[in-house]
Amino acid sequence: MYFITKFLELSQTEYEVPVSNCKKFDIVNGLNALIKFNEQLYKHKDVRWALSIDSNIKNTISSDEEMIKTVLQNVIEVILKSIDMGEVSLNLILPDEEFLRAKDLDTKKSYLHFTISSSSLLLTENDLESMFDPYKIVDTTNRKNILRAIMLANVKNLVKALDGQIWVETQILKNTCFNILIPNCET
Repeated sequence: MYFITKFLELSQTEYEVPVSNCKKFDIVNGLNALIKFNEQLYKHKDVRWALSIDSNIKNTISSDEEMIKTVLQNVIEVILKSIDMGEVSLNLILPDEEFLRAKDLDTKKSYLHFTISSSSLLLTENDLESMFDPYKIVDTTNRKNILRAIMLANVKNLVKALDGQIWVETQILKNTCFNILIPNCET
């Protein structure tokens, strides 16, 4: 059922481009609630959590709260379904102008840069090739990789609807970091 639900979510975001609903919400409380939810959901795993929020970030931001929550939850689930122990780190920073220029983004806008990383999520080159595209996975016997690609394709569609970017940085078999860059819609 979980697999079917995630596949239907992907189908919906592919068929109909989601529309962002910009409003103010408390991102700090949202991130804390997200961690508490996952601590309970995955309490059988030996996972430590680290949350870091840039001191320059105000508690209230303007964006689509539900889309951001869905994006972050899906990335966290991808990590937690792949590990049994270790640390999951969730960070939120305000990127500087140099970083925005390097990403070819408008430096007049304000962006939020979420990173979700785990040293326990070990990926290979093959994993990275089909990370966001479930249709590239040839080995249909590996449901874990198919499910991960379905969830991340949905994440990619939602991030695109938010006018943001997502990418993965990894040191093969050492550390994996998901980067999500989303504009603050009031700037």
